[in-house]
Order: sequence, then structure tokens, then C-alpha cells
Amino acid sequence: MKLTRLFPALYTTTSLAIAQTLDLSTLKWTLTSPTYTNITVPGRVPSQVHLDLYREGVIPDPYFGLGDFELRWVTYGNWTYETALEGL
Repeated sequence: MKLTRLFPALYTTTSLAIAQTLDLSTLKWTLTSPTYTNITVPGRVPSQVHLDLYREGVIPDPYFGLGDFELRWVTYGNWTYETALEGL
């Protein structure tokens, strides 16, 4: 007996699940915070909030001196990465 007779839905779903891959790192990202409404910077993916804020000059080097302690406010806020996804 053929497997397609036993599991016809599996074969149809598998063939439909193959699609194009979207490279998220090539899209234009924005990093914002509802907590700190005056901060909006370009973001990158993959990344993290501290790296994007440092790259844009919003915060000093978090690994220098007491940077980790002085930048705790960054971790206390909520941060959102946003982009426009087209063709989905």
C-alpha cells in the first residue's frame, strides 16, 4: 500500500509548506520604547538593545567602567523592534 493513501494530508501539506525564505537581516528595522518615547534608533537583526543604542551613540560602552550598573535603565524599559514585512 502506498504511503500517500495512508497519509494524503501529510503529502499535500508538505508540498505547500515549502516557500521562500525571508532574510530578516536585510530589512530596515527601528528600535523604539514606549517607556522612553524620546528614543528611536535604527536597529539591526540579529542584535540586542544595548548594541543598537551604543552604535547610535545613545549610551556609552556598556562594558567600560560601571557601564553595566549605570545603564540598568535600559533593561528596565520595554523595547520593540519594528519593520515592514511585504509579500506575506
